[in-house]
Amino acid sequence: MKIFKEDYKHFRICQKLVWFLNEKHYQLANKLIAEKKILNFVELTNTKTSSKVDQSVTKISDLEDLVINNQSFEQEDDDFYPGETIADGLETGRYAQKYFQQHYQTFNFETNPVIDQDIIFQDQKYQVFFEPRFQYQDCVTKCDILKRNGSSWDLIEVKAVTWVKEEHMWDLLYQYDILTKCGFKIANVYIMYLNNNYLLQEKIDLMSLFIANGSTWQKSNGAKKSFSLYDSIQSELIDHNLTQEYQKISQILSINDIDEVYQLLTNKYCHENQKQFCWHILPYFDAFNTIFQLYRLRKVKKALWYYQEDLLSLKDQRLLPFIINNKLHYRQYQIANFGEQVIDLSTFNLLKSELKKYQYPIYMYDFETMKSAIPKFNNTKPYQQIAFQYSVHVLLTPDFDFTTNANIKHYQFLADGSYDPRKELVQHLTNDLIKIHGLGTYVAYNKSFEKSVLKSLMFNFKASYHDLQTISERTIDLQDFFKDFKIYKSTFAGSLSIKKTLPAFDANFSYQDLAIHRGDMASEVFRRRVENNISLTNWKANFYQNMLDYCARDTLGMVILFWHIKNLIEIQIKQQRKESSLETASW
Repeated sequence: MKIFKEDYKHFRICQKLVWFLNEKHYQLANKLIAEKKILNFVELTNTKTSSKVDQSVTKISDLEDLVINNQSFEQEDDDFYPGETIADGLETGRYAQKYFQQHYQTFNFETNPVIDQDIIFQDQKYQVFFEPRFQYQDCVTKCDILKRNGSSWDLIEVKAVTWVKEEHMWDLLYQYDILTKCGFKIANVYIMYLNNNYLLQEKIDLMSLFIANGSTWQKSNGAKKSFSLYDSIQSELIDHNLTQEYQKISQILSINDIDEVYQLLTNKYCHENQKQFCWHILPYFDAFNTIFQLYRLRKVKKALWYYQEDLLSLKDQRLLPFIINNKLHYRQYQIANFGEQVIDLSTFNLLKSELKKYQYPIYMYDFETMKSAIPKFNNTKPYQQIAFQYSVHVLLTPDFDFTTNANIKHYQFLADGSYDPRKELVQHLTNDLIKIHGLGTYVAYNKSFEKSVLKSLMFNFKASYHDLQTISERTIDLQDFFKDFKIYKSTFAGSLSIKKTLPAFDANFSYQDLAIHRGDMASEVFRRRVENNISLTNWKANFYQNMLDYCARDTLGMVILFWHIKNLIEIQIKQQRKESSLETASW
């Protein structure tokens, strides 16, 4: 059974992931999930077990089928869409090769397959090699870049990231070990990654785009302390018996018997020798009203309570000592045990104050953005969010009615992808959010994102700075009604995402009738249009209206949610007034 570097990286996290995330086992893994044998907190992706990925999901024909036939990708993580991730990796790899082609004689084994790789390595005219493949026993790897360094070699791994973390070091560790065992002397190991401060000016400047000799990694983005990649690899080789780990990986990959697979996936530990309780994959249970829905409780601690303390249900009174000092966890516990108290009455004055902020006209607005590792437009950085679409529902008076659209106006904008969309978007945005109905209350859901988009637009379009700043400063957050669980339902499942809060108030509201029904899908489609993988004719015929429908559904959802919140609070106010009147009368 062949082992690839992705298998090794998965093994370092959890031995279960070696089996679960190997594409050869996807069918059986999905069967176990469908039959409710296991509960998984990781995503089955399209990543192959080799260093190359399945490019099929990046083909525009697949996206066209997706939109036209109204199909969907079955994924749990709202923030993950593998098409963009794969496209970024491939595009960054191509530009990294161009970087070296400027200064060196190169050879690409991917595009020029040869029978005997060693013969090419012996040809001194080549200084840099792309995609060479190596195998030691059952372990296989491909290197992004090998560069001559006298009689030694520099091993360079290309990553479509803006900072280097530990798992990237594991990637190099695996390659370093295999190459060394194949007789290569490695002088340096580098991660070649993207310069987060790079700004595109007309044409890609490869020397500025990349940090080509990244030699350190960090435990978190922006951490003060950095660790040497080379020194970390040497330490890992001492602390880990890689030969034994490869043997273990091989054993795991060869498991095909369903009973053995089930035994592996329901083991309580990530690794038997480390005794780290596993939160990645567990024996199946109904996750509703369990400790796994406790708000922002670390997954490691959830697993600890589950395995070591034998805790699961929020109705278990033995849980009380563990959560009594956490107000939000205690509120979840109370609702599970004593029934729904949707409004926390101790915070009701805060809710009334929150509602008073909503002065008409009220603008419920939402942006759609795209990002890419390699910037597409002038004065943009790697992974900068580029606004290309918005929807806004304007509530004109307090007696608005979303069922009839009474006292509601809707405005929207969607660029056609032929050029930088931001200037035109700003022109429409300031007209629709200021000039038509005047200043009002601007509302986003999780406003930090919308405000970050506005800040970026303010920086780039000085003529509209004042208007954009006004919108930003007057933006409030619809999510604030739910923060600190001032309003909470058990069906929120410990989340404040609108994907949870909205269905809790309107079970009929859905995106599933839409061809494009997720933000990452919209972003992916527009990026393909920008890259001209969708023609303008095809865009107008098959994508444009579907994109408008999705974004409009987002802001309509905010309107519906606000309507329910407003009515909930107003009913409680009337109830309090009634009770107060009765008390006065009886007194």
